[in-house]
Amino acid sequence: MQWIAFEGGETAQNRLGNAQALRFAADGKMQTVWYCVNPLAISPDSKLLAQLGQPLNNVELWEVNSGQKLQTFAAHKMATNSLAFSRDGRWLLTTGQESLRTPVDLRTFTGTTEYRVKVWDASSWKERTSVSYPQVLTLSAVLSPDGKRVAIERSWGPIDLLDLESGTALGSLGTAIAPSNYGPMFGKGNLAFSADGTTLFEGAFKNGIYLWKLPAE
Repeated sequence: MQWIAFEGGETAQNRLGNAQALRFAADGKMQTVWYCVNPLAISPDSKLLAQLGQPLNNVELWEVNSGQKLQTFAAHKMATNSLAFSRDGRWLLTTGQESLRTPVDLRTFTGTTEYRVKVWDASSWKERTSVSYPQVLTLSAVLSPDGKRVAIERSWGPIDLLDLESGTALGSLGTAIAPSNYGPMFGKGNLAFSADGTTLFEGAFKNGIYLWKLPAE
């Protein structure tokens, strides 16, 4: 599996940490896509690259133009699973594993892990919001286009909508689905907002894709 992040311009850097740059021409301009086997994200202004470091709970922040590593911080206790900047660049969303409650076996759909969804202030890299999910196999989280809401899918559970800055619950979509019913696919990158933020898409084994019409803010 490869993670990619579109820079939207041409950079002089070929490699930042474990991330590599791929350049291509589109609409008469050179563009850059960063890719890596580990999660990464580019800030909206294309100035910062966030990626996993070593150990894999660390997040590294790189300045794209200079190629310098600016900072490293431990986002989660065991592993960081995903990274995403808000559209305005004010926040960095991370999901990660905090502890292993009971052994996880995906063949029998048993076991539990504690995950957290965190929001970091991109001006100071201090933790702004943290929400714990202590009894899940895995989860997926995605930011709304306006950067105000986070959608979080728990394994075979409802999708929670949270206020990005405060972590306050805004509501839930759907109900818990038993593993034998083959409902949601429950994995990283399994959620996506429409461009206008009014619809949420969820991958599923049955029926292909679920579409959720979101309540007004």
